[in-house]
Amino acid sequence: RDPAHGGGASFVMIGNLAASLALLVVLLWFGAALLHRLARYVEGAGTSGESLLATARRLPALAGALGLAAIAAALPLVALPWLPEALSMPAAAALALLLAWAALRISMLVPELLLRGHGAAGALRRSWRLTGGAAWRVLVAFLLVGLLVLAVLLAAALAAALLDLLGAASQPWVAEGVALVFVGAVSAPLGAAATLVIWNDLRLRAG
Repeated sequence: RDPAHGGGASFVMIGNLAASLALLVVLLWFGAALLHRLARYVEGAGTSGESLLATARRLPALAGALGLAAIAAALPLVALPWLPEALSMPAAAALALLLAWAALRISMLVPELLLRGHGAAGALRRSWRLTGGAAWRVLVAFLLVGLLVLAVLLAAALAAALLDLLGAASQPWVAEGVALVFVGAVSAPLGAAATLVIWNDLRLRAG
């Protein structure tokens, strides 16, 4: 085996991993900044630049909160390989439901961290308290948003297929790229607005 080839493959893998991580951070930053900007817009204050800077300052705390949640979610997965084969599938299904329920309970993490100034652990605790007894209501609200995003996705896919069929794009990936940008431009503000509305509703109900 050529050592140089192995080293080159490792370098490419590390580069891909770093690029994926950087993209994830940027997407997280812009998504959180969008929610922050919507909240400030409702209040009639702030600018987009201020929201980007405010969110950038909170990225370490946000990453810490998501890291804590990821560790807590990963711990039960360690036990799955040790279970008998007859129990592995039911246990995996039960764990998936449990993780989905836990995701609902911490779904107010970002607004609590950005708009209320809590730290990583504090934002997780506050989101857990806010959604206590309201998980089904939060689930229905996010499902409705998901249906709207799905409708947008289907419309974009249909438009991309039509453009490809008519030969409007010289390359198929051009139409697909335009469709993805359109979906992101619609779904990101919709998701941020829905999170903000749900969060304010939960805060009012909690008093």
